[in-house]
Amino acid sequence: TRALVEAVKHCGAQPRFLDLDTRLALCTDAARLAEVRIVWAQPLGGMLPTYTTVPLPTTATLWLDCADTLPDIAAVTPANVPSALPTVILYGLHLTQEQDRAGALLAFYAGGESLYARLQSLLQPDDVPDLTLVQAQHLRLLGTGEQPGITQQQHDALAEVWRGLRDAAGLPLLPLTTSRGLAHNVAVRIPDECDAATFYAYVRGENTPVRWLPELRPLHYAALRNDGAPQHMTTAANLTRWLLAPVGPGYTSEEVSHTILGIVKASDYLGVRWYTDPARATEYAALMNEWYGPYHDAYRPLFNLATAGNA
Repeated sequence: TRALVEAVKHCGAQPRFLDLDTRLALCTDAARLAEVRIVWAQPLGGMLPTYTTVPLPTTATLWLDCADTLPDIAAVTPANVPSALPTVILYGLHLTQEQDRAGALLAFYAGGESLYARLQSLLQPDDVPDLTLVQAQHLRLLGTGEQPGITQQQHDALAEVWRGLRDAAGLPLLPLTTSRGLAHNVAVRIPDECDAATFYAYVRGENTPVRWLPELRPLHYAALRNDGAPQHMTTAANLTRWLLAPVGPGYTSEEVSHTILGIVKASDYLGVRWYTDPARATEYAALMNEWYGPYHDAYRPLFNLATAGNA
């Protein structure tokens, strides 16, 4: 984000810009990170961590910035622990809109002992956690025996939207592996055969509350210079391919269906439905021909059915 870049410069440091691949993972080589002291990763809305494929220097400290979401208490399992473990994770604690009752959480892991000691020397009395608020947040996240907390509600809603988009739209999706923050989006990739802006316009035309990644995370202007990201135009093109479908823990079945349906309709109109399931796309296209004849305006696959399904 622009705010992060300005904070880095304010501290007298020099930001480095890396490129994103088609799956939104950072791509670089070890030489480009050789002198980097801090890697500050900002996964959007608790989505898949973008740093897991980066060859981090052994001397670098990894900060994971999840300030736009809450801790995901159920996120850390042997199956989804990233190869590059963070030294520090920053979370937002959104207990209330009142600034004097809101807060943040810094979690330190192995290798962060010296940072923790330095931070302690900077703490003010008001920085010490309020145990009453800590307990309230804990109950809010985990719930009680009778009522599931936000974490479980959000996991259930995310899984339902993800399955619906996979089965009904058949578009490439990012997995629901989290960055240790509580995810609140399902990331949908617009196939290369379809114009990204047109697809976005059709989805919004269905009143589906999706967000376009270039609007949320446009490239910083310094990343577009010769000394910025090496393949910045490719990175910019990769960003345009992703829509985020927001999901909340209190989503009703109608809200889940509406989120799925708008993306399904757009993919159907524009000929990329079941992009990851060419057999089903072939069957559906043949059915449209059978129903409406060879000159219909219904579903016609825009992609090569012989090579699709590997996205």
